[in-house]
Amino acid sequence: MHHAPLARFAATGAVLLGCISAGSAQAATTFLDADMAGWTSSLSVAGACPFLSTAQPASGGHGGAFLHYTQSACGPMAASHFSSFSWNPSTQGAFDTATIGYDANWQSGHFSGDTRIGTSALLRQGGQLFYALYNEVSGPTWGHFSGALTADNWVQLDGQPLRPDFSSTGGLIEFGLSSLNNCPGCAKTLAGGFDNYSVALSLTSAVPEPSSALLAAAGLLVVSVRARRKR
Repeated sequence: MHHAPLARFAATGAVLLGCISAGSAQAATTFLDADMAGWTSSLSVAGACPFLSTAQPASGGHGGAFLHYTQSACGPMAASHFSSFSWNPSTQGAFDTATIGYDANWQSGHFSGDTRIGTSALLRQGGQLFYALYNEVSGPTWGHFSGALTADNWVQLDGQPLRPDFSSTGGLIEFGLSSLNNCPGCAKTLAGGFDNYSVALSLTSAVPEPSSALLAAAGLLVVSVRARRKR
């Protein structure tokens, strides 16, 4: 009988912690890079004679600075460009949808008389690359591309059935963009730009913030002590 107040408070505390977790689960984490600073680029697929260079001009983008790239290859080529944004579902919270947006344009070069560059959203998890939201850009006018992407929307270039893991068992995910071109048997150089990259994650579960968990625990302790003193 004497433990009833503590039992009721423990139940109330459990509800409180549940509310903290539930509130976090409805949150969305958003990343926006308007000047494309700090990106790292590398070749991910390359035929013979590959070349890739990048720069960050202070002007000429879709609103200022942007990521400029030049690439060429004697055959299929894909370049990976990664932002500073990453997310670990196992420690920061699972999510079901990544809404990704970016601006892109073609700036110079062509192959077979065709002035197009393929672009796509890109993820890297566990050393694997995943592509989604493929678009072709064909002129200097900036275009905007966006989509709400679940794990099933992502593919690998080699056709493997692997998909990224957005659940609480998933590992670190790096977010970025890819530029692609295909020119079998020829060496052509293409240049383009990326700007205004954004990611919004719709969290399905989240690890409660340490401060929230500590405050809830402290509240439990204080009320427990007061309940004991009243007995």
